[in-house]
Amino acid sequence: YENQDYPFDELVDKLDLERDISRNALFDTMFDMQALDDAEPAIEGLHIEPVDLEFQISKFDLSLAAAESAGVITFHLEFCTRLFKKETAETLAQHFVNILRDISDHPQKTLNEISMLSEEQRNTVLYQFNDTRAEHPTGIFSELFEQQAEKSPNHPAAVFKDHMLTYRELNEKANQLARTLRKKGVQRESVVGIMAERSLEIVTGILAVLKAGGTYMPIDPGLPKERIQYLIMDSGADLLLTQHHLIGSISFAGEIIQIDQADAYDTDGSNLEHLNTPGDLAYVIYTSGTTGNPKGVMVEHRNIIHAHYT
Repeated sequence: YENQDYPFDELVDKLDLERDISRNALFDTMFDMQALDDAEPAIEGLHIEPVDLEFQISKFDLSLAAAESAGVITFHLEFCTRLFKKETAETLAQHFVNILRDISDHPQKTLNEISMLSEEQRNTVLYQFNDTRAEHPTGIFSELFEQQAEKSPNHPAAVFKDHMLTYRELNEKANQLARTLRKKGVQRESVVGIMAERSLEIVTGILAVLKAGGTYMPIDPGLPKERIQYLIMDSGADLLLTQHHLIGSISFAGEIIQIDQADAYDTDGSNLEHLNTPGDLAYVIYTSGTTGNPKGVMVEHRNIIHAHYT
């Protein structure tokens, strides 16, 4: 304690610390241990007794004061309510008590063996917090979407810029396109390429492929032509959904459907009979191919549902 009388303001100035009247310049947390004199002060003609004062302002973010008197140590925890909730402060206090109890019960323990958690808290952290089991719906994606469309038909389902489709509108539009795909030969797990710029048509196209029973493969129209050709050939896609202004940028021998044109949509907007099972492929997406040609990653319907509800 040879430097205990060093002026605090001078220390702050020498350290060139930034001044902030809302915070302490040197530290934010403090522990204070005091040994109180048990003898009561006696002044002739006066009656003196200690009075506990409650302060409404915390001097530090967090401070713990310990006072020893008559063989008993009393702790007082003070915290800034702008930074800590009461429940958080109570948890910190309980952790401190747990540490003291563990030390007193097992004085031979090393620091890394001391636990700040009670047995109840330990069970909560290790078991209750990690009990992530949950019941997920089963089925295929298009079936679950149709169930949602029935529950909330007028709620927004897809929004792009100033345009919006409700669940009913999107479901019916996807059904119309799906019927066209069925007529074009799309069957269970048929790979259908989708090359389009961001729009509501992309959402409709993806859902339509799934409703038709197929497997969609997204293609970024900004990719080089050689890469696009490779994706189409490697995936075995015989059908491509695209937009009118992108047709000139590709060379494709299979069937092309322009999803931004009215004649791509059948007049019947009712739900189709489902062909898929949860284990069928929902989509194929290709990696960047930094070590060679891109590799296709195949994702099943149950994977989509599991990812959504996890």
